[in-house]
Amino acid sequence: MRFFPLAPIGLFTAALLLAGPAVFAQQAPTAPATATPGNPTAAAAEAPTRPGPLFKLGTGLSDGSGYGSFLGLSLPLVLGVEQQLAPGWTATLNGSSLWNIGERRNSSSTDREGLKLEQLGLDAGIRRYYNQEKRRTKGRRTGPYEGPYVALQLNNYFRRDLPYNFSQRAFEYDYSSLTARWGVQRRLGGRGLLDAYLGAGVANSRIYRFNPAASRYDQSRVLDLGLELGVKISLTNKR
Repeated sequence: MRFFPLAPIGLFTAALLLAGPAVFAQQAPTAPATATPGNPTAAAAEAPTRPGPLFKLGTGLSDGSGYGSFLGLSLPLVLGVEQQLAPGWTATLNGSSLWNIGERRNSSSTDREGLKLEQLGLDAGIRRYYNQEKRRTKGRRTGPYEGPYVALQLNNYFRRDLPYNFSQRAFEYDYSSLTARWGVQRRLGGRGLLDAYLGAGVANSRIYRFNPAASRYDQSRVLDLGLELGVKISLTNKR
């Protein structure tokens, strides 16, 4: 649930941090062991394994969701993936769609629209999970995709019902936002996942000004500062 439409400052590629090579202790000089299908070498057995990706499908209070007597009910459907890059570091990629039902056809009518797709979104980010050891010593559940985190997130949104776009057919680029987030991700039962976050950032919002010389509204963009709040509940591929 956004407190304001955080608009993006343009699309760009986020730099991902890669884990450095692992350092293994040297053994006393002996003849190297030969790896066979039934007898892997000690080095191969001790090599750290990176966990597989976490796939998520969920909804919640985020990405423009909400309810109004005129606008009806809007809820997002989010499909995402999170991959560990190094211990404590992950990268996220999400695609979202915002669905609306019950919007009034016009201000003087009580007739309402059926289910329709309002918005598409694409976002990517980097997360840093922290306090994993502290949580482990207290007996709390830990894991590569669980616990408190800080993140840098780039969001991009596309709509087809933009102001003064009366065709309302083709999706057009709306805005982007770059936000710093603090959040907590926790397991819910076997395959459930709760992700709650609070963020602040900048966005390239659209503004419209009336041009009396041309008798029309002209569009421009400004950088906005704002806050965002989100709560997502998802199903995952991992227990």
